[in-house]
Amino acid sequence: MTQKPWQNICLENFDTKRTCIMKKQTTLTALLGLSQHEAAMLLGVSRSQWSMYESGQRDLPLHAKELLAALLAHMQSYDAAAKSNITPQKITNDQLQRQMQENEYQQLVIARKIARVAKKQEAQARLLHLSDFLSTHQAYKNANAQLRQTIASKATPEREAEFSDTLTKLRRQQQLLVLEQLFLESRKAENAT
Repeated sequence: MTQKPWQNICLENFDTKRTCIMKKQTTLTALLGLSQHEAAMLLGVSRSQWSMYESGQRDLPLHAKELLAALLAHMQSYDAAAKSNITPQKITNDQLQRQMQENEYQQLVIARKIARVAKKQEAQARLLHLSDFLSTHQAYKNANAQLRQTIASKATPEREAEFSDTLTKLRRQQQLLVLEQLFLESRKAENAT
């Protein structure tokens, strides 16, 4: 296998623990986070010349090689600084704490929604029961027909089914939040060890 020209630069300017000797799918443009066109413009060469260089078919002019080496060295120092400034476990613990607080808040919100919908469902069930009572008892059949119709229009089985469906969805969301809470707690315990 022939060595691509940029691999020498990579080996000179990057620590060998990283994926310096790039796989076929990894290119310098991907490493730098640039498109081929942007990388070519940055180095002062044409896009086709850059593409051929990446594939090992052509060499870059000296000024472009020097710029590329400087870019790669800068990226290496950036990566090293980023690793030394951030403690992965601390970030994870902070993120977990925020996620746990958000989870707790969401559980409270869902609990309040469940309570509101359950109250509405109970009121709807009472209206249905009252409507049935008014329509079956003789003493109320003749009394205020308009009031009976108003109560009957409010008390529909469809609305009770709507409330039931909403409650089912909310309780499912609540269960998912409880599972998420358990997961977050186990992750926090793992980080503590």
